[in-house]
Amino acid sequence: AMTKELIGYAFIAINERCFSDIYRNIDIGEGADIFIMDGSGTVVSSRNPVIKFGMKYKEDSLFKNIFENMKSGSQVFTSLIGGERYMVAFSYIKNTDWYMVATIPFSYLNSEIVNIRQNILLVGIISLFFVALFTFLISKSISETVNKLINIMKKTKGGNFAASLESGVKNEIG
Repeated sequence: AMTKELIGYAFIAINERCFSDIYRNIDIGEGADIFIMDGSGTVVSSRNPVIKFGMKYKEDSLFKNIFENMKSGSQVFTSLIGGERYMVAFSYIKNTDWYMVATIPFSYLNSEIVNIRQNILLVGIISLFFVALFTFLISKSISETVNKLINIMKKTKGGNFAASLESGVKNEIG
């Protein structure tokens, strides 16, 4: 008869590099990290030497947030790590009770927005300059023609009926 009585434990040692080599070359952005932690918050595998495997993750609150978000069904949340805001995404690996965790700093996520904002501002300033230049040139051409017309009218008012103005322009002023 087969029973489910515990008779011992099997200990299997696997080099951590077997895991980290799988995701070592994944690029998710500057300052971002990917690592695996177990159900108690201990880092099982990490590609970043600062995040030491075999030890608890430096921020206790991260694992608590992962656990809370897993209960609510959300796999992405925002967390403070080392005083900086990070977007954290995780995936639960069922049969191992492990979590694959990715942390991406908001400074990286927002860097493209800052670049776009600067480019829009630069294009706006250049456009404003050209609009002002064209407005000045159009205004100047109209005012020069009107001033010439006023001078001729003043001469005519003074009795000089021979004064004339040749205008090659074919518009209202011409």
